[in-house]
Amino acid sequence: MDDLREQEMEIFRLRDRILEEAGKRSITLRLMGGVAIRTHCPRYKHIHYKFGRKLPDIDFVGYLRQVIEIQRLFLDLGFKEDENVMRLFGTRIRIFDLPQLGVHCDVVLDKLYFCHNIDLRERLELDYPTITLADLLLSKLQIIELNEKDILDAIILLLEHEIGDGDDDETINIRYIS
Repeated sequence: MDDLREQEMEIFRLRDRILEEAGKRSITLRLMGGVAIRTHCPRYKHIHYKFGRKLPDIDFVGYLRQVIEIQRLFLDLGFKEDENVMRLFGTRIRIFDLPQLGVHCDVVLDKLYFCHNIDLRERLELDYPTITLADLLLSKLQIIELNEKDILDAIILLLEHEIGDGDDDETINIRYIS
């Protein structure tokens, strides 16, 4: 369990460095995925530890209109961009690797294009440092073939937060989801 905590601390330090530098450059980036769940759900992260849930990457959402600034941010921080992903999916997603830490960051642009599209262009300003709780939950529940980590993330999110009608930082907006 100590190795999971240590790995989480390393990922969180990197998360903070990226978000701090993005803020200095007026770049809008929001966390999603496992790091966002851990960030928003400190009371129940022990469940992640019990199941051995590592954080293999850091997932972000940003604006397509800021893609050049996002690219420069990651390159300036020592990341290498996956050029194949950029050529194939450059207007949807960018992937940046930090080989010395064995970590990569996925940056989704404007919308989540998974089993269902989730348009986040009007929603990135509603929460910080993550996408909203409702969007986090939708990003997990829209997956057709859920795996253990996605089920675990959704359960932890629901355990930690109230369900209600708003997008405040502690409420899952059921009205938006429905």
